[in-house]
Amino acid sequence: MSYLDELRKLKALLDKGVITSGEYEEHKKRILPISGVLPEGDINPPNCPTFKASLKRAILYIEDGEIEKATAYLNGILDYDPECAEAYVGLLMIEMGVSLEEELGEAATSLEESRNYIKAVRFGDSALIKRLKHYNIFSGKSEAEREIAKEIFEEMRREEEKAEAQRQETQKKIEKARKIFNISGNATPKEIDEIYYRKIAVIKPSDSNVRNIVDEAYYVLTNDI
Repeated sequence: MSYLDELRKLKALLDKGVITSGEYEEHKKRILPISGVLPEGDINPPNCPTFKASLKRAILYIEDGEIEKATAYLNGILDYDPECAEAYVGLLMIEMGVSLEEELGEAATSLEESRNYIKAVRFGDSALIKRLKHYNIFSGKSEAEREIAKEIFEEMRREEEKAEAQRQETQKKIEKARKIFNISGNATPKEIDEIYYRKIAVIKPSDSNVRNIVDEAYYVLTNDI
């Protein structure tokens, strides 16, 4: 039974007059690590200000070195929402002995060996997963190995940026070619061929520039398809 279920059970006893309000508060403190971590109602945690505030407070406790309080908050959040990726990140920070998320890349052991890391990646959004995998590249390595990994990562990043720039340039050429042929992205190779031959049939021999534009557009479209 989660602490939230126990709170509801206590509330029912209070409503029936079986226990007093004082007894209710006393029992509540015993089952909830830190009173008031989360609200007692049936709510959607991610959209609850108290839930978000509790998560922020847990991270601040980690930064301040108050690990016991941070752990209590994070476990309380996970009791309420077992798929809260950010809470697993907080526990991962505690496990790795770092006070800031970006310091996870300096962890002495590999992050991927941690269950908290695995769950954070499992339940996290794409942005969080990308950050965690970046940290994992550098974790569990010596300073020399970390420097080599940084060089490799930077080279990979430059290659990705170069590939993205090329992709965008290719997309611009495709869009331009579609405008010249006045077609959509659903045009078939046969339709493109027919349009091409109709166009070149009316181009005068002296209009070499126009012919080159049409030929280039045709090449782009046929290679894209």
